[in-house]
Amino acid sequence: MSPHRITQVWVLVLGTSLSLEAFASDGKEPGAVLADRVVSVLGESIITLTEVGFEEALHPHVASPIPPLANPDMEALQRLEDMRLLLLLAGDVPLYAPDRSQLDARLVAVRSTWDGEKAYLAFLAQWGMTEADLRSHLRNRMVVESYIHRNVGLSLEWESEQVGWAAVYITAYEDWIAPRRTEARARRIPAR
Repeated sequence: MSPHRITQVWVLVLGTSLSLEAFASDGKEPGAVLADRVVSVLGESIITLTEVGFEEALHPHVASPIPPLANPDMEALQRLEDMRLLLLLAGDVPLYAPDRSQLDARLVAVRSTWDGEKAYLAFLAQWGMTEADLRSHLRNRMVVESYIHRNVGLSLEWESEQVGWAAVYITAYEDWIAPRRTEARARRIPAR
């Protein structure tokens, strides 16, 4: 073995991803570094602690027109679980997908919430994201918004300008999503 060789092994243990680095040349014992933690499993999809942190950090910058997704009182993990579930239910139906101009407009709106390009790029770098990654994330969010609107929003007789409209929408959404959450049975992984 080369004296400067680094061996890196990734192991998934009890919902925790660990990076084990062994340094053969310096005589130190290999150590474990927590890379991320799985906090929820929804079918075959996992949600990590980093994704929850990203959702919490991004949420104030994304002005969703759909009250349940705009709701600051909704737990970030619950919002992510709902979005994963609803994205799966929406599938690849073109009806729910935003067109290029809608997606471009949303990205411009999100970018404008930072104090300049440098702050925006620093935010992306902090989360290990590129603009293409953010664009994909926003596209998925817009698919979910469209799916919620077609299944919940269109059934409401309220206009968005009326007082109490958001609360009525959130209540209707919770009534509609509850059985879907039960069927999907997201499994939350407690910290150890």
